[in-house]
Amino acid sequence: MGARALTAHARSVLAQNRQVILAWKHRLFIVMGTEGDTLDYAWQFYEELQSLGANVVMPQPSVCRLSERGVLIGVKHPEQPSREAKQWEATLLEAGVRPVFTRWHMPDFPDELDFNLFICPAN
Repeated sequence: MGARALTAHARSVLAQNRQVILAWKHRLFIVMGTEGDTLDYAWQFYEELQSLGANVVMPQPSVCRLSERGVLIGVKHPEQPSREAKQWEATLLEAGVRPVFTRWHMPDFPDELDFNLFICPAN
């Protein structure tokens, strides 16, 4: 399997959903693993979202657990993600990215943060 990349279709879907992305009430933190293609893939998301004017924070390195693979949406309450988190999931699905909700395990995120984007190795 080759390195993951944001396709032209994915970039187009993100651009089409620009108003939803710009309406987020908080900064989007991008957290990435340090293995495989995670760095490049996380930076592609960062650069694309930044180009759309999103309030996004540069990718922060972290450790992915063995059970954490692919693109994850870290939320405080995975059993009841917020409307914005569900919209973000729908946008990613439309873009061809298959995200999974997970409870984040990083206590240093600000209280007002609703969700983040967590890029882990594909396999």
